[in-house]
Amino acid sequence: MTWLIGEGLEHEWGAFRFNLYYLIGMLTTTVIAFFLEPGEVDNTYLNTSLFLAFATIYPDFVIYLFFIIPVKVKWLGILSGLFLAATVLFGPLPSKLAVAASLANYFLFFGPSIKQQIILRRQVERNRERFRALQIKSPDETFHRCATCGRTEVSHSDLAFRVSDDGREYCVEHLPGRKYRSLH
Repeated sequence: MTWLIGEGLEHEWGAFRFNLYYLIGMLTTTVIAFFLEPGEVDNTYLNTSLFLAFATIYPDFVIYLFFIIPVKVKWLGILSGLFLAATVLFGPLPSKLAVAASLANYFLFFGPSIKQQIILRRQVERNRERFRALQIKSPDETFHRCATCGRTEVSHSDLAFRVSDDGREYCVEHLPGRKYRSLH
């Protein structure tokens, strides 16, 4: 499994970036190990950070549990993330430090894209709210109304509307200062 994950990450990132990812995790784990008792830190969380990176890059990759049950890697990644979160919340201090050290490389590599996704989701939600506020509530409400003749897109669906230099909206036939040829 570690070979599969390593091959996938190296294929996506290249050898240098993959080795840098693992080296950062290894160095932070080693530094934390100097401050803890012998045997309290191992490479379990470091390999979990490799798996999380793989699950982030290849979320739809399918692994067959027991060679029978197909499971997408993103679900196993979420399960691993929950395990790490439970360790941070409820585990002893050495385990918390080991998780933080091992995931430093993950947040260093994926932190900016995670932040960008959060910002993008907020923008999408704000745009959806604006769109809902602009939606037509009743058949009498319209988006377009000619300032000269009062025709709307509801009453005359074949009309095109433009905003003039004076800031008011007109149908193409009554747009001031422009000569339009009828297309009909």
